[in-house]
Amino acid sequence: MAQEPDLRPLLVQWVEEEGINVCLPVVKEADAPLSFVEWTPDTDMEKGRYGIEIPVSSKTMQPDIVLVPTLGYTRQGDRLGYGKGYYDRTLAALKEQNHAFTSIG
Repeated sequence: MAQEPDLRPLLVQWVEEEGINVCLPVVKEADAPLSFVEWTPDTDMEKGRYGIEIPVSSKTMQPDIVLVPTLGYTRQGDRLGYGKGYYDRTLAALKEQNHAFTSIG
């Protein structure tokens, strides 16, 4: 998305200097939770749904930290996103799977 910061330099640093495994979100099907696919600076990328580059790799991972794009919050503290509900479904699915994770955003 044009208004989002480019996190690639940070992700490269995490992989190369910190040894952190990084995965990127991928839309596999509409109205479903996101999948997370392994990424390194050498990973081949292709245009996915919505014109966003995604890893060609098929190795899926469960994230321990999820960086959630956020436009703002309601007065009740609910996150405002882009309106498709992908992250809401994804966070709910991770909780249902009892996967321990932290969301930031």
